[in-house]
Amino acid sequence: MWRIVAVAAILVGALAMSGRAAAQSSISSAAYVLPGCRSFVAGKAMHDVSTQRICVEQVEASLLAGDRICPPRVLTTGQFVRMVTRYIERRPRRKGEPFASLTKEALRTTFPCR
Repeated sequence: MWRIVAVAAILVGALAMSGRAAAQSSISSAAYVLPGCRSFVAGKAMHDVSTQRICVEQVEASLLAGDRICPPRVLTTGQFVRMVTRYIERRPRRKGEPFASLTKEALRTTFPCR
């Protein structure tokens, strides 16, 4: 009987761990999108360009929405992507959070409206 309980406990623990790992690597998470941002900033082509596209489009969408974000007009998309990438990389514990939320936070923090 104790073996059944031990095996059940191990299985429950494994399922809980895999659920957390899946949440962190969700396609909307910063952990998933950040490699695309890094390769875009570095000017490198990726085998799967979808994460680059997600990164750039999310940064541009956040800028266009202008939700309490007032950036200078002289910066390029690449400069904005680099800034968002650095902001997220400096907060490694938050990489499981949605990339879109962290992007808006990074832009609002860096370019607040006065």
